[in-house]
Amino acid sequence: MGNELSYAYHISVITADCSHASTIDSLSVTLIGTKGQSNKMKLDHKGLHFFNERHKQYKMHCKESLGDIVLVRLEHAHFQGKRWFCSKVIVEDCAGGRSFRFPCNSWVKKNQSVELREGTAKKPSEDELDILKQNREKELDQRRKTFRWKTYAEGMPKCVDIKKTCDLPLDVQFSFSKNTEFQFTVTSALVKLKLVEFIHFQTHWRSMEDIEKYFGVNKTEESEFVKSMWEEDTFFGYQFLNGCNPIMIKKCKEIPSNFAVTNDMVSRFLEKSTSLQNEMQKGNIYLVDYQLLDEFPANTIHGKLQYLPAPLCLLYKDPDNQLKPIAIQLKQKAHPQNPIFLPSHSADWLLAKIYVRSADFNYFQLITHLLRTHLLAEVFCMATHRNLASVHPLYKLLIPHTRYTLQINIMARDKLLGKSGVFQTVVQ
Repeated sequence: MGNELSYAYHISVITADCSHASTIDSLSVTLIGTKGQSNKMKLDHKGLHFFNERHKQYKMHCKESLGDIVLVRLEHAHFQGKRWFCSKVIVEDCAGGRSFRFPCNSWVKKNQSVELREGTAKKPSEDELDILKQNREKELDQRRKTFRWKTYAEGMPKCVDIKKTCDLPLDVQFSFSKNTEFQFTVTSALVKLKLVEFIHFQTHWRSMEDIEKYFGVNKTEESEFVKSMWEEDTFFGYQFLNGCNPIMIKKCKEIPSNFAVTNDMVSRFLEKSTSLQNEMQKGNIYLVDYQLLDEFPANTIHGKLQYLPAPLCLLYKDPDNQLKPIAIQLKQKAHPQNPIFLPSHSADWLLAKIYVRSADFNYFQLITHLLRTHLLAEVFCMATHRNLASVHPLYKLLIPHTRYTLQINIMARDKLLGKSGVFQTVVQ
C-alpha cells in the first residue's frame, strides 16, 4: 500500500460543545483539492468518536497530492440518529506540513451530506475554480428555497415564509439551552413576582392600592421613589429622558398649526420675565408628537372599544435643567372636544400625562421595538441568508448577530400580532 498510496492526510473531525450535539453514527469523508479528489473514506468507529468537543483524528492515504484542499464533503453512513452538530474539520498535509481548516458550525441531519469550504473569507470574484463557483451557487440556491419571502401585512416589511418555529432550519432555531433558558426565565419571573394566578386577570384597577396588591412584591428604593414621585411634572420629564424612547423628543422652533398653544396659556409655567417665543429661540422648548398613532384604529377588548391617544406634548427645560410638561393635547386634530390640558388643570392634567405615557408605550412597542428592531432586523437576516454564501466575509461578520432573529420574530407574529395575541387582546 505504501507504493500505491504514498500521500497521506490527517483528518480531524470536531464535534461542537453544546447540548445534544453528539452522535453514535458513522460518517464518510471526501477531500477535494486543486489537483484532484480523494476516494470516499468511511470514518469507522464503535459509537464513541463524535461526542461533545471530541477531536477524533483519521489518516487518509492517496496516490498523489491533491494540492490545496478546498472542499471537504461529509456524508452519512448508516445514520441512525436525527442530527449531529459539527464544529469543524481540520485537514493536515502530512508531507507538506500545511493545515486547512473547514468550519461547519451547523447541524448535519439524517440523510444529509454537506460540503465544507476552507475557512478563508472570499468574495465571489475571488473564486477561481469552477468547483468553488458551483459550490457557492448551490449553497445560495438551497438557501433561497429555504428562506422564502412573504408579505405578512401590507405596509409592513417582508418576512420569512415560515409559520412555525419547528419548521425553521435547525441552525437558526433556539438551541436546547437557549430554549430552556427562555422558558425558565418567563416562568421564574411570573413565580418570583407572584403573578401566575393573575395571568388572565380582567378586573379593572381602581386605585394605587390595587396596583400595589399585584406589583408590591419586590420593593426597592427605586420603586418606592417612583411610587412617591410619579405624579410630579419633573419626574414625568425625567422619565422621557431616561426611558425607552427619548428619541421622540424634538427641539421646537415653531408651534404646530394643529396644536394651538399660546404664550398666555403657558407663560405662568415658564420663568418670570420670559415668553414662549423667547424660550423657543433659546432652544428650551421641546415637542413630543405621536402623530403616527393617529393612523391606528383602537382595539375592542372584552367588548369595549378602547381609547388610543395620539398626543402632542410640549416640554420646557427650566434654568435648573429639568424637563417639565407645560401643555398636552391628546388627539392630532384641533377641536373643541380635543382641548389643550395645562398643569393648572389638576386631576385632568394627571390623566392627560397618563395618556401620554400610554401613547409612549404603544409607540415604543409598535415602532421603536417591533418595527425598527425586530422586523427590520429580519429583512437584513433574510437578505444575508439569501445572498451571501457562508464563505463571504460579510456573511461571517453578520451571521452571529442574526442567529435567533427568525425564531423570535415568528414567535412575535404568533404571540403578539396574531388574532389572539397581546396586541389584539391587551394593548389599546
